[in-house]
Amino acid sequence: VPDDRMTASSVWDEYHGPERARLQSIKEGDYRGSWVPYNSDKSQWIQVEFDVFMTVQKIKTKGREDYPQWTTSYKVQFSQDGENWLSYQEPYGTFKVFAGNSDQNSAVEHRLHSPMRAKFVRVIPESWEQHGIALRLEIRGCRHSGKLYLKKPLCKGNSVYNHYLADGHLTASSQLDGNHGPSRSRLHEPASGDMSGGWVPEFMDEDQWIQVDLGYTIAVTGVAIQGQDQTRNFVTQFYVSYSEDLETWTEHRESGDEETTLFDGNLDSSHVRRRYFDRSFSARALRINPTSWNNSIAIRWEVLGCPGTLMG
Repeated sequence: VPDDRMTASSVWDEYHGPERARLQSIKEGDYRGSWVPYNSDKSQWIQVEFDVFMTVQKIKTKGREDYPQWTTSYKVQFSQDGENWLSYQEPYGTFKVFAGNSDQNSAVEHRLHSPMRAKFVRVIPESWEQHGIALRLEIRGCRHSGKLYLKKPLCKGNSVYNHYLADGHLTASSQLDGNHGPSRSRLHEPASGDMSGGWVPEFMDEDQWIQVDLGYTIAVTGVAIQGQDQTRNFVTQFYVSYSEDLETWTEHRESGDEETTLFDGNLDSSHVRRRYFDRSFSARALRINPTSWNNSIAIRWEVLGCPGTLMG
């Protein structure tokens, strides 16, 4: 977001403008480490305008980097045109007051339970510490794609669904044979004749994986996993790894985990288990790496997310 699309109700002076509200802003010469309004009252606000409609998922705030001054609570409003505003409600019917900061530099992040479609986002301080309002912020989300989906399926497809991705985008460490390849791994893929309803590798060990190349970087918010159709073969535990270049891979960790996060898998082969990440990430490719299984490794799966990178 360019500086001229960050605006505010007022500024203390030219050195405390809304463009100083970026989350990582620090004091640079005369320019201060946050936005500060001229008055500290509930009529103040800071606003961001995106170049396209966005599905807003998270808001993160900090206080002023160079002085003990921060906002302790705030409300959020959304607009499609910059004139008509909707206050965020959670639960519906109750205007949400978000907890803000308790010091200058610790970040406080909130995930919106109901992601919002907007071109404009406005943050309105409700309370602040004794030195007055000061705010740095980051707004996270992805490009709005016509439907307000935080969990849009990104590779689903079979005889019933249109493919989002061609079979060639699905690869694996190995396959039992041509009837059990990664192209058989799409969620709800049924068994058909000799064709398996699920990917099954040649080897049953923890070196196996199944991968999707999404073609470009997207915001990944979760995965869905299912066992092999018409069998008792399914994965009971797995971890997720991802890459932006198909060469360097990162094993996903949830907030607070010091090591790679192990997710519980399926309890049978038919029911879908969805795992939403508390830390979304941007990736071009994603792998599921099984670590335990019932009878045999077997997977049908889906990647959940937004068709656009995370925006900060």
